Amino acid sequence: YLDGGFDAVKRVVAALFEDGIREGVRGIARSDYKTMLQEKLQENGPAEIVYVEEGASGPAHARTFRIAVYNFGRKLGTGTGHTKKEAEQNAAKEALTK
Repeated sequence: YLDGGFDAVKRVVAALFEDGIREGVRGIARSDYKTMLQEKLQENGPAEIVYVEEGASGPAHARTFRIAVYNFGRKLGTGTGHTKKEAEQNAAKEALTK
């Protein structure tokens, strides 16, 4: 802001957050794919959603987790992330895209 002024800041912020703002306006919670998956699966009745850690790699300070999501024992998707929560979200996202 001090270097380029308000217009420069506005352009940078718009470029960085444009997709998230559009999704928010459309009502899509970009970071909560787990809830979206649960709601989608429960449209047809009960669901039994289970997230299973399939593995982890990397040093302790920079782990990458691999998580799979199942519904009634059927694998729906897998995801990776630097936290288990992030990997679960990515697994749910993959399941939704399938």
